[in-house]
Amino acid sequence: MNATASEEYLLYHELTSQAWSSFLYAFYSVATALLVMFTLSHTYSNLWRSTRLQRARFRTMTRRLGVSTLNRYIRDVLIYFWIMLLVTIVVLPIYWTQKPEINKSVSACNRTWGVAPAAYMIGKLLMYRLLLAKSCIYDPMSQFKQLATATWWITNIIYAPLVIYLVFSVIYWSTDIIVVEGEETCITEFTLGAPVVLLVFDVLISCMCLLALAGPTLSDGASREVREAAWRNITFGGLTICSTIFFFIYLITASLGTERQWYFAPVTIFIEVLVVDQFLNIILVALSWPTNYYKKMFYELFLCVNPNKKNGTGGSERKVSRHSAMAMKFNSRQKSHLGSRPGSQANSRLQSRREFASLGPFRLQSAGYGSRPTTPAPTVSRSTPTTAPGTNSRSQLVAMETKLFSQATIDRPSRPVH
Repeated sequence: MNATASEEYLLYHELTSQAWSSFLYAFYSVATALLVMFTLSHTYSNLWRSTRLQRARFRTMTRRLGVSTLNRYIRDVLIYFWIMLLVTIVVLPIYWTQKPEINKSVSACNRTWGVAPAAYMIGKLLMYRLLLAKSCIYDPMSQFKQLATATWWITNIIYAPLVIYLVFSVIYWSTDIIVVEGEETCITEFTLGAPVVLLVFDVLISCMCLLALAGPTLSDGASREVREAAWRNITFGGLTICSTIFFFIYLITASLGTERQWYFAPVTIFIEVLVVDQFLNIILVALSWPTNYYKKMFYELFLCVNPNKKNGTGGSERKVSRHSAMAMKFNSRQKSHLGSRPGSQANSRLQSRREFASLGPFRLQSAGYGSRPTTPAPTVSRSTPTTAPGTNSRSQLVAMETKLFSQATIDRPSRPVH
């Protein structure tokens, strides 16, 4: 232990206080609960949910994007949220159980130190792949194909091997227990190269993914909903960039006032800052989907009800579909038997009048309305109308048309009304 001098560190007492620990407990609990909801919502929506609207949506997206693009998008979404959920379940208990011993033993510090940075960099890589896959959904015509291709190469060919190298190298970063602000603290030392390289790649890849996401929708005459989705992606994606820049700048500049040769950071502060930034990235990426999407999935998955109360369709969507099908079947039966009833309803009479007006005078028999089962309907000849002396022939024709119409309305040969 090197305790010859007390080092200074920016915001050390604030970030090691009991109030900060209480805030972290609350923040981690809420963020973990949101992560569980996000993960289950996307899993239910893409794998379990099977409704008529969902099947139609997948058929439309398959025709528009192709099977491989849609499957890659679903795979990257589920991998990102599930890996982040598993990492959270594993990393947080390890850290909270080892936190009281970190500043007392170098071995406990080494056991805890390498887990959080590795999980953080893997989460960043998966986030870039998710944004890249999502950009293909917003660019079905490949207007920004070159940008998407360049982003894919930078993410998978350059950044992915760098992450793998840093995951193994960060484990071997030196740790030591020194006196910081009058307290014995386990620290890790690092050079300026690693955080700067990660920050540059983060800003570059994030901006390229956001441009690929928003470019196709803002370049042409897109609808209002599509433009809102594009601006939502830009807003929350930009916030992820800002949060990462802020935390990295803090980690780099917090130890500038010391005379040490290397940059250093207390292990507890380093891990907690990375975890907070990781949770913020997860929440902001998840909010790039509309909040009504999560609301609907939450109601269907946890409460088993349909949240669309405005349409009068309470209850589960399966029950609504079954009741709608029964109602349609009942209405079709009612319509098919309207002609055989002696007393028709007002709406059937109105429909019959419309059909009669569209057919024109003296065309009821050709349309199938003028015949009766027992007694044939009287026919009228336009050439030799029977007119009584002293009466108007036009009014007599109107009267006979009205009579034919009443006969056709009272008894029809089981012709359904459409």
